[in-house]
Amino acid sequence: MTESDKVASKIIRIYESMPRDERCKNIFWPLVSRKRMSDIFEEEAKAIYSETKDDDKAWNQPRFHDIFVPEIARWGNLMRTKNYLGDFLMESFKELEKNNEFLEGVFSPIENQVYAIMKDRKLENDYFRVIHELSLIQMSRAYLGDSQFQEVSDKILAHIMKECYYGEFYTPSQISKLLASIADPRDNMTVLDPFCGTGGLLLECERYANKYSGGHLSLYGQEINDSTWMYCKLSLILNGFKDSIVANEDSILYPAFVENNSLRQFDRVISVPPFGKQKWGYEIAERDQYARFRYGIPPKNSGDFAFLQHMIACLKNSGKGVMVSPEGILFRSGPEARIRKNMVQSDIIEAIILLPSGLFLNTGIPTIITVINMDKPEERRGSILFVSAEREYEETKRQNILSDENIAKIVDAYRIYKDIEKFCRVVNLEEIRDNDYSLNFSLYVDTESEIETVDITQTLQKIRNLKNEREELLEEIGDIINKFDQDE
Repeated sequence: MTESDKVASKIIRIYESMPRDERCKNIFWPLVSRKRMSDIFEEEAKAIYSETKDDDKAWNQPRFHDIFVPEIARWGNLMRTKNYLGDFLMESFKELEKNNEFLEGVFSPIENQVYAIMKDRKLENDYFRVIHELSLIQMSRAYLGDSQFQEVSDKILAHIMKECYYGEFYTPSQISKLLASIADPRDNMTVLDPFCGTGGLLLECERYANKYSGGHLSLYGQEINDSTWMYCKLSLILNGFKDSIVANEDSILYPAFVENNSLRQFDRVISVPPFGKQKWGYEIAERDQYARFRYGIPPKNSGDFAFLQHMIACLKNSGKGVMVSPEGILFRSGPEARIRKNMVQSDIIEAIILLPSGLFLNTGIPTIITVINMDKPEERRGSILFVSAEREYEETKRQNILSDENIAKIVDAYRIYKDIEKFCRVVNLEEIRDNDYSLNFSLYVDTESEIETVDITQTLQKIRNLKNEREELLEEIGDIINKFDQDE
């Protein structure tokens, strides 16, 4: 078990010991985040003092710190609090926001929940215990480097987000890795996740760009749920992305990234939106001022194509979009069939990848990846690559996962863009037109194993030969036994 695994396990055990009280269930991640901020601040302050012997510069001047933690918000002061924990928590959270512009408003989603602690002495005692237990875990960079903390935060947020809102599912890190590899973001690109959840996909895109192009991305996100937005903001900030911009609004009703009354255009748009969301914003679709639904207006009871069309509308002419959605969008009838036809005819769909079932913890819905390329290479125009990857997984006790080998096989197939028997096939648009624009995988990729033919006559003869050989052997054994008895 790695050091990050050990730390994550300790923190998750503390989380599991907390009271499951609806009034304050979202306070835990802000507390963990604050412990990390405080430990790093003290580590930096001690290093500055060791070098300069200037106490004021080390402890009181924000410009010398990544995140300035004012005295009231330092973990030691929180530990020394004896009474009125709720009051002290909220005051110190507000001071943190006041001293760090990029934290403005981040803790507002838990304000009422913090105040609930003031009114319940037992709840207050429970949180004193949680704070004490967190104090025993070192979170400075000396004990937990930046990459290690990324792993820790991934595991903690995955555990917390098991309790999801309807239609929303935490994106496992292996899926994020697969999507980022397909999107292939490079140095200085702009990346948008309009349904960003806790921000793991944005962080994976940054890790990918840093690894393969040695550069950094400009990260943008939007998240409708205020508590999930808070998790995302804190995760990005703690992982070094103070300049990332994440809006707390509905992407369909109130898109946040607008320039000159038009949607801002991005190099990459990548997301795992809520599946099958019913109240997606149908009421504004016909009069949408951003002309996002150019391929057709989705039905009232399913927003899957609304989300995909919003992502397409946010892409540059050279941009690429990668989205996970339910498999049903490939073959559902009605308005979705018309949208699908129009999208196929526009020749912006580069690939469709059928994923294994059971990858998401809270749902078994079959899912696909749709790859949109607004500037398909000449050799890929007029076709769509179908990758049947439903068998590319490893089983665990809780869910199926994508191994590094599974991911590499899928990504290689997408990049090579050629037929591989029983796995993927390049299909021209004429064939899709002949199938009435259905994108059902069974029409295009044959993944059935070949049935071995058996010659019955030959097999029966083999059985007879084996029976004869058996009789002969039994006779020989009998002769040997008789001979042995006579010798005695």
